[in-house]
Amino acid sequence: MRLSKSFKTSGQLLQFARTYWFLIVDTIVFITLYGVVSQGRVLLLKPLIDNVQPSLSPKIAGDPSTKFTIPFESLIHGDTSEQTLFRAAILFLILTFLVSIFNYLKEYLQEYISLKIAIDIRNKGCGHLVNLSI
Repeated sequence: MRLSKSFKTSGQLLQFARTYWFLIVDTIVFITLYGVVSQGRVLLLKPLIDNVQPSLSPKIAGDPSTKFTIPFESLIHGDTSEQTLFRAAILFLILTFLVSIFNYLKEYLQEYISLKIAIDIRNKGCGHLVNLSI
């Protein structure tokens, strides 16, 4: 009984969210981009360890981590350790900038959608109260 009431309430709330479906899809896209780009900063560690500090890199023949490559490893690899470190730092700053932009857009859209839905619920509630007889 109680579970069906919560489903009914959820359905009613989804009716208000249906109006903003395009913004919800945009928010999901920004959440995905935020996650992908923020993990890209973590992927920078492997080329740094492999190229700047090769003594820390595992060189065991059957080690699966030696077969792992990242898509932008060719952008980072330089002729010297200093070039590799400089390129990785620039790429890290670019990725951090992108993470900040995607996070801002994600948070902004989430707040905007939740406030618009709250306004719609309040307007519907007030409209119902105004039409009630005294």
